[in-house]
Amino acid sequence: MKTLIKFHPRLNFGIEYEFTGTDTDQIKRVVNQHFPDEPTIVTDWANSDGREWHCKPDSTCGRELASRILKNPADLKLAIDILAKLYEDRIGIGQKCGCHVHIDVSGFTQTQVKILVAWWVKVERVFLNASPSHRRNNVYSNSLARAVGDRIRANSDYDLDRLWGIASDERFQSINLRKYRNCRTIEFRFGDMSRNLFHMKNRIRALLWFVSIVKNLPKPENLNWTSPKNFLQMMMLVDAPGKVLSPALLEMREWILSALGEYIPIGYYSRDKEEVDGLLAQIKS
Repeated sequence: MKTLIKFHPRLNFGIEYEFTGTDTDQIKRVVNQHFPDEPTIVTDWANSDGREWHCKPDSTCGRELASRILKNPADLKLAIDILAKLYEDRIGIGQKCGCHVHIDVSGFTQTQVKILVAWWVKVERVFLNASPSHRRNNVYSNSLARAVGDRIRANSDYDLDRLWGIASDERFQSINLRKYRNCRTIEFRFGDMSRNLFHMKNRIRALLWFVSIVKNLPKPENLNWTSPKNFLQMMMLVDAPGKVLSPALLEMREWILSALGEYIPIGYYSRDKEEVDGLLAQIKS
């Protein structure tokens, strides 16, 4: 009998949606109209206490909606449903707008968080290559792997503390560790804002699943970028004997492969593209 792998990462998280324009009252109106049980506040830059949806100005795009603390797959569905209603109300998005995901890692030891960062360096290019080019090359979410590669040889042994020092030095990169010290959260900043809700939902799912998976992994031997196939194996989405994936994980796998197929750059990453095409053929057969 095969074992069912369920998507249930047991991590608190939060989402920031960035929009064009300046009318934060529009966001509050839409949320209050369609989701009256969800408390919503409009303020300036001040942080909320995590119990309300927070509408506030954003220096990059104009305005943003920061979620309350989210705790489970039902809350993720709620966050996507809210976004759908905002799109129905013709809220604007542009290439400068991002979707940032904050994940609570208070249940991790500090060593586990450092190991998480090491694994992120290895898998970052898979997530970036599943994103539009304007997010892969964005001044507000620079590649951590590139920054690390300038200082640590990827194919050699490395020191976790030195890696942590590099990773925690800069806010505007794909993973932001600035709030870890006080809040025990990490922020993934590279995500784009898209009207494709399948894309939005499954990227957030994949980040939550990645964090939950690497909690129990050892320090990687090196910081070489991983291939799409090795990434999917690490995430237990392919080549998992005796396992069967839940519908949510099957959908996440479908998103990863379809997004890579759509966005992966040609040329330098041609081998990755061939690998993705092979995985798609393997899954369909």
